[in-house]
Amino acid sequence: MMDTFLWLLCAATWLPGAPAICKAQTDQNKVASKNETNVLMYGMLQFGETLHQVSESIGTKMARIESWMRKQEAMLEKMGQEAGQAAEKEKQIRQVLGKLKGQMAGLQSEAEGAKDKLAWMEQEEGELRTTVINLETYLQNYSPNRIQELKERVSKHSSFLEGLQQWSQLQKQTIKKQNKHLRKLQKLSEALG
Repeated sequence: MMDTFLWLLCAATWLPGAPAICKAQTDQNKVASKNETNVLMYGMLQFGETLHQVSESIGTKMARIESWMRKQEAMLEKMGQEAGQAAEKEKQIRQVLGKLKGQMAGLQSEAEGAKDKLAWMEQEEGELRTTVINLETYLQNYSPNRIQELKERVSKHSSFLEGLQQWSQLQKQTIKKQNKHLRKLQKLSEALG
């Protein structure tokens, strides 16, 4: 392209009727006109080279800018995907928290019910002990047949009392396990919340 431009420029300066050359001039003036033309052509060549260098420089810069823009677009796309993944994880965490809260509420309800039963059983145990003590006192003042009957009743009450104590111990262990599980769930809920 540069060569074509130079040829056209040269042809334009040497054409008849060009402003730099007059037909009526002398040979000496013609020589001066050719020197001026050569200087002009040299200037045009330098201008063309500079223009070519500027054009290449701009092309290189445009390529770098285009590459940078592609990288930025890729980063934005990646960030968009990560944001979508983060939103999905947040949704899952919220669902898990909801389930945990429901389980915690159920466990607390069970623990409260077990505590109530345990309190009732302890009260029953106290009443049974009082009854046993009263019976023992009563037995000391009663006849042998009646005493045998009462001993059998006491034995039945004792076995019932032992059963209640065992059940009470099981309930206490269950409550401890549930409380421990509740604390774990609360810690997990606080960590996720």
